[in-house]
Amino acid sequence: MSLLGLTSEILGILDTLQTGISSVAFSPNGQLLVSGSTDRTVRLWDTETGALQQILKGHSGRVLSVVFSPDGRLLSSGSEDNIICLWEVVKGALQRTLTGHSSGIRSVVFSPNGRLLASGSEDRTVRLWDTVTGKLQKTFNGHLNAIQSVIFSPNSYLVVSGSTDKTIRLWDTETGALQQTLVQSGAIRSVAFSPHDQLVASGSRDSIVRFWDLATGAPQQTFNGHSDRIHLVAFSPDGRLLATGSHDQTVRLWNIATGALLQTLNVNGLVQYLEFAPDGSYIWTNLGSLDVQFGWENHAPNLTNVDLDILERQWIQLNGSNIYYL
Repeated sequence: MSLLGLTSEILGILDTLQTGISSVAFSPNGQLLVSGSTDRTVRLWDTETGALQQILKGHSGRVLSVVFSPDGRLLSSGSEDNIICLWEVVKGALQRTLTGHSSGIRSVVFSPNGRLLASGSEDRTVRLWDTVTGKLQKTFNGHLNAIQSVIFSPNSYLVVSGSTDKTIRLWDTETGALQQTLVQSGAIRSVAFSPHDQLVASGSRDSIVRFWDLATGAPQQTFNGHSDRIHLVAFSPDGRLLATGSHDQTVRLWNIATGALLQTLNVNGLVQYLEFAPDGSYIWTNLGSLDVQFGWENHAPNLTNVDLDILERQWIQLNGSNIYYL
């Protein structure tokens, strides 16, 4: 298989029983890739060699969300079996199981300080867990439909949740109080918190990216360009760029200050994971590692359909399907 016309040598077909990859995430140092699947397993891969490191079994339903802790020592997985698992990465051991949700867990995320885990569920609740003790700290009620995405603020004081009820809600992690409710016209698929400013970005089913000023609770600006629902939004580490992934099979890069669309990358598949590398030089996706060191400040606004450079290495494959481009 090729991506953007660049044919890559296949490192090897990993002949496993894992099918239907539903969620992927990278470790903080980029050395490991975790995948969650419809076969109820969580698997760890070495991104340098493509070797399968661990097969973690503990769920009885499809794994919907996976995430590493900030220090890379723990891994969390949320499943349609209503259970959250915490795993020790080095040993591949199940540390504890978190129960309490009454429906599938769509999103799990660690706080930046690693002390808390937030989970968003189809049961319309957000739950906050202590990662050391595994105890439930708080339950946030208020959404009227399934929660698709949860994220912490950079200081860990707020949890932001996005739902198909077309609202974004901000919760105080100390008091449990609902701080703000932001209402929009489309069901929300993904939310992201800016690293420095009081901004929240949302991607939704109406194909629009919105930015919200938390000081006023008002939408600051909108980005239009995608032709289908937006699954993922991610800020660059310096907060100047936003990357978006859509069901229209494109990844788009935006200048937040000007609203300019800088690049459109046509990818031949569904983007299930989207995150900037810590230094901002690459965007990590389940379809490839994209080089964004292209002098974007010198480009004219709305420069589109320019292919991002791809790291020309190899694919990790499962049963003939590419899941990650090394």
